[in-house]
Amino acid sequence: MNRASLLIRSIVAVLLLIGFYVLALGIAGGLLWSVYAQIVAGHVLIKVAFISVMLACVILWSVLPRPDRFEPPGPVMKASEHPKLFAAIREVAHKTGQAMPRDVYLVADVNAFVAQRGGIMGFFSHRVMGLGLPLLSLLSVAELRAVLAHEFGHYYGGDTQLGPWIYKTRSAMGRTIVSLAHSGSTIVRKPFEWYGNFFLKVTHSISRAQELSADALAARVAGAQHLVSGLKAVHGGAAAFGAFVQTEYGPVLEAGFRPPLAHGFRAFLDGKQIKASLEKLVAENLQDTDHDAFDTHPPLAQRIAALEAVQQAQHARTQQHGVFQADDTPAIELLGESDELEAQLVQRRDGKPLERLTWTNVAERVLMPQWQRSASSVAAELDTPTLGELVRPPAKLAKLAARILKRDLSNEPEYAARIGAGLCAAAVTWTLANAGWTVKNRIGRAITLKNGDLRLSPFKDFGALAEGKLREAELVKRLEEAGVEDVDVKAGRATS
Repeated sequence: MNRASLLIRSIVAVLLLIGFYVLALGIAGGLLWSVYAQIVAGHVLIKVAFISVMLACVILWSVLPRPDRFEPPGPVMKASEHPKLFAAIREVAHKTGQAMPRDVYLVADVNAFVAQRGGIMGFFSHRVMGLGLPLLSLLSVAELRAVLAHEFGHYYGGDTQLGPWIYKTRSAMGRTIVSLAHSGSTIVRKPFEWYGNFFLKVTHSISRAQELSADALAARVAGAQHLVSGLKAVHGGAAAFGAFVQTEYGPVLEAGFRPPLAHGFRAFLDGKQIKASLEKLVAENLQDTDHDAFDTHPPLAQRIAALEAVQQAQHARTQQHGVFQADDTPAIELLGESDELEAQLVQRRDGKPLERLTWTNVAERVLMPQWQRSASSVAAELDTPTLGELVRPPAKLAKLAARILKRDLSNEPEYAARIGAGLCAAAVTWTLANAGWTVKNRIGRAITLKNGDLRLSPFKDFGALAEGKLREAELVKRLEEAGVEDVDVKAGRATS
């Protein structure tokens, strides 16, 4: 997308911005004029006049520009404390002909962004950048440069100058529509809804064009192949990060501990099953070229196709791929010491301090107490509290979960079965760990138990049982072969 085309689109966006305020002021003015006309005619309908004035005031209040109250998305990083990272940012800024952002924030997301913040409607604002800690943990230095070049491409294209206007106008539209909906005025609200939908479709199409333009600049500066691999890594990593937080990181935080985020996420991504799932996800998205009119970013397939065309053109013309040397060093190494930043970035909801904890100690400090509580709860619901008694069909696992949680889960049978399976797996794990089995807990992998040459994976097996992928007889056989079918759940010893 060339700059002339983007300029035309930007002019269209500005005209639409103006059009919205003309629409709002016109309708508000028309409502007030209707009241004035009644007064001049000497025949005022009190109720109609009151409603007209109220609706006009609602519209005027809704479209009134608000100051940009910027909330820092994370701790601000200092060049003196992270010289290698800032050197890389400065280098890309220089190659793209752009000034450095005033503030660079570390954020807890697989994302990078640039923006203008502060002031009113973009005036008196300053440049800021956000870099995700998990993003740094999954990119190489070459890929990070490409991502940074893309972000500086938004400065280069003037996107961040237009952005505040578009954002504020969208907010004004939303306030107007919501306020008019609360007032119960459908007739007055409808023009704003129609105009708002049209405005979103046009401005989002501009956003997609801006992304492609920023991609093209990044390809010229940092090499198309590095941006391609970076986009694929970000696309898969963003999907994985939610799962990592939910299954690995979040439960430890809830327990009051703070394990290393970047290290944990990298280890999670290195898991064989996780890696295979992400490769499949990215491959599927590369086949999907459809996009919604309200999408702000083009489909991954469209972005990759455009970059591959740039890469072929670069190779044919100059035999070079960007102005930087290839560098496969992990980008996280540019950050250097980050423990203090992580402490500022990751905090408990209740504000209490988090105790630092290594991932190797998570099982002992966090999981074992949880498993013990589960074992106690499960044992209390069993007539014969042995491990063999825990093996039951999904329907009975669901009933067990409902009894322990003291909730009606009849409308969520699959969810209840998974909860029941997790409780039973926890009971097995704690019981056998208490009986001398070794617990192996690796990030992104199923928890396993080891006793000599014997191996068990309770969470994996009971999860498969709940989903109907493993028969009860097969799981019972595994427990029998391990010699633990008759072990007492509560005491951790064989029953007589």
